[in-house]
Amino acid sequence: DVLGKYHPHCDSACYEAMVLMAQPFSYRYPLIEGQGNWGSPDDPKSFAAMRYTEAKLS
Repeated sequence: DVLGKYHPHCDSACYEAMVLMAQPFSYRYPLIEGQGNWGSPDDPKSFAAMRYTEAKLS
């Protein structure tokens, strides 16, 4: 609901930021606990689409 009403660039920019926070190799301490395909250290942009992943704050 927030993405649709308040974010000007739809959900792709917010989702990429969330992916970076969920990848254990991006930050020293992951901020989000993710389940699903969040990419690999060899190709960090290889994460799955939003409908195939789940996340919660850690």
